[in-house]
Amino acid sequence: MGALHLGNANDRPYPHTPPRGSLVLAAGLKPIRYTLETVDGKHIYTIDDGEPVVLESVTTNLRIINKPGLNAWREKLGKEEATRLKEEGGDIGTMVHKAGLRLFRGEGFGQFEWSQLGCPTTEDERVRNAVAALDLLRRERGLVPAGAECFVWSREYGFAGTCDLAAWVDDDHAAVDLYDWKTSGALYPEVWLQLAAYAIAFQETYEVDVRRIYPVRLDRGQPSFTGPRRVHYEAYEFMEGEDVDVAFDTYMHAQELGRWIREHGGRY
Repeated sequence: MGALHLGNANDRPYPHTPPRGSLVLAAGLKPIRYTLETVDGKHIYTIDDGEPVVLESVTTNLRIINKPGLNAWREKLGKEEATRLKEEGGDIGTMVHKAGLRLFRGEGFGQFEWSQLGCPTTEDERVRNAVAALDLLRRERGLVPAGAECFVWSREYGFAGTCDLAAWVDDDHAAVDLYDWKTSGALYPEVWLQLAAYAIAFQETYEVDVRRIYPVRLDRGQPSFTGPRRVHYEAYEFMEGEDVDVAFDTYMHAQELGRWIREHGGRY
């Protein structure tokens, strides 16, 4: 794992306008036909690959991992309040991902677009803060999407998922860096496992190499904060090479453990 910051003060525009649609996928990358549904809280993908292939999502498979800090937070707040905040945070994350897709399609945000996202009231600017942080990341690093909200899957390893961003490494378009953004207060270790799985699946799905994986924390701020807004993101650590392979092996252990537990009557 290493540290890298490629930021600069220049607002560099896209060298081309990404295509419109429900997602961004560069020319030359074959779109995959699939459907996504939620069954008993689990994300299930059905891929049209000549015959239907049904796979669970990477994030569903990672639910087997215990989160002591999150459990302590729930206990401290109580079940009702913790559930409310979790749902609220999920709503904010969903809106930020929708807004991010617009950014990487080269679209802006007027009042109508914000209302279509279901953005909170003007008193609560957490979505706007997080989107501003994402736009800053995009501009500072000059990110050009090979895919945004792009579907990845692995027939070999038996999982699927949706990658927030695959950004071209250079103008040769021979490799990408993968990004996944969170709007939570911290980045948790399992995000490396999630991104490592996406890296393996992206290479299998599109036959394009993945150079590095980057988790991103977008600072959404707090609704009670009254001072000047600070646009901020954290995306300085990355994995590459053998570190990604090790993280992927760990992901597969989690996937296999979860399936073994369910096959023997357990739940998680």
